[in-house]
Amino acid sequence: MLINCVLIANDVATKSLISKYVRQTDYLKLLKSCGSVNELEEILANNSIDLLLIDEQFIDSDVLKKLGEAQVIVIQSVEESAE
Repeated sequence: MLINCVLIANDVATKSLISKYVRQTDYLKLLKSCGSVNELEEILANNSIDLLLIDEQFIDSDVLKKLGEAQVIVIQSVEESAE
């Protein structure tokens, strides 16, 4: 069984790194790597997701209320952690 997941982060390096790891994991299917809440909302409207990988800066978004039973993993952007 594949776990459908979506990544949302605005840092290109973070999206690239996390996307690479997800693609290397046999049981994960990356539906989309989003850079904005609008992109994520489009994906949620048309797909069922099991796992959301979300940059901490998007946590306050109302999108989290629309996730249903999806699991959430909070990440920190590479750019933010370097500061």
